[in-house]
Amino acid sequence: MVHLDHRLIAVTSSVIAIALVTGGVLTAPTSQGDVFGFSASLPSFPVESSPTAIAIGGLLALLVAALPKRVGVTLVGMGAGAVVLVVAALLDTQPVVATIGAGAALGGAVALASTIGRRTVLAAAVAGFAAGGYAVPALARIRRREPSTPRRYADYIPSDGPYTRFAGDPVLVIGAAVVVAAVIVLVVLHRRRFAEAIERPPLSSVGIAAATTVGGALVFWWFLRWISSTTQQSTGLNTFLGGYVLTVAAVVIALVTPGRRGAIWLAAVAVVAAHGADGITTSGASMALIITALIGIGAAAAVVLSREPQSKRAPLLVVGGLTALTVLTATQFLDGDLSAAVPVLGGAFVVPAVAGFVLVAAVHGATPPDGAIVIGALVALPLLTRTTGATVGWTAYTPLTDADGLDGFGGLSYSAATATGTVSAVVTTAVCSAAALILLRRSPATAD
Repeated sequence: MVHLDHRLIAVTSSVIAIALVTGGVLTAPTSQGDVFGFSASLPSFPVESSPTAIAIGGLLALLVAALPKRVGVTLVGMGAGAVVLVVAALLDTQPVVATIGAGAALGGAVALASTIGRRTVLAAAVAGFAAGGYAVPALARIRRREPSTPRRYADYIPSDGPYTRFAGDPVLVIGAAVVVAAVIVLVVLHRRRFAEAIERPPLSSVGIAAATTVGGALVFWWFLRWISSTTQQSTGLNTFLGGYVLTVAAVVIALVTPGRRGAIWLAAVAVVAAHGADGITTSGASMALIITALIGIGAAAAVVLSREPQSKRAPLLVVGGLTALTVLTATQFLDGDLSAAVPVLGGAFVVPAVAGFVLVAAVHGATPPDGAIVIGALVALPLLTRTTGATVGWTAYTPLTDADGLDGFGGLSYSAATATGTVSAVVTTAVCSAAALILLRRSPATAD
């Protein structure tokens, strides 16, 4: 008879719920996205932009995960984050308010998952975050509370102008309620562990993750200034490749990180670059549930197949997943009557499962978890999406692009993007596969 650990199930479910909501919030902090016209003048630093809000939320997540010495302090930080999320859901606040709440809750969840001693709990947090980010594009119409319609060409260009926000965003309201309930469950389950110490992640890991997070906001500013300069010079708007500076940095971080822990950075970069779930136009809760289920299936497969952390099976699974993402992204070059359906169906129904698989395999099968590395890689997902310019409609034929402006890191669609963008994506995922092969030759830094 199979013995079920009901306490572990409750903890894991609560962590998944928190990660799911925070993944959605940190991927798309506003109901409208970043696309609303532009000015040819060089912009100042976009203080109110989504990337800046995401970076601030990520830094707070690192702070919550790195500073507390006791379980009770971490739970208090999570509770405060849940309260801030409620405020952001009910009032017409700046985007950064929601990301601050999400960051505090995420940092606490990762810190607690790291102390439980089960890699599966942390893997569940990673899968939940990915599912939240992938589901955001499908929830666009619900969040906007209006039908999506194609917009003018210029409306796709990012800017540092004001946001349109909706108090009572239904997705955020429900999400905030879920986070509050999950935190309460964790408080009840850990009431006897309040004084228990939490091991802090290495300062070097925290510093690298923080630097990458700040870099994401700075590269977005570079992105905006590049657009303005290009417009002034009348050279035409071409694919922005400056954001790939961050992908190079992430690959370097993965290679210099001891053991196999850096594989999560490779997985994050490849998931952003790969063709995502925007291959179809279906929007709504049903599609969000399908995407979430697909990611869950991929994550569960990774957990089952990577139960032996000391073997080479887990990193080999990462290599296999990254190679699959490379192949799926390369199918964007297919343009025949029938073959064109391959990237559409693959992006919608295969990539989410492979993304969940590779992210979880990278965490579950490496070494005892380093919370700072995991948080840094998770926050890198939405930041890399914004800074590579992959989801910006001015690289595409407007009627074929998503008019909702809520592209998550699962909302990448190179079917209508430039050939340069597709080549860059294929090269990126292939480089991640090669780097994962290097990690495959390493032994785990420590035992589980």
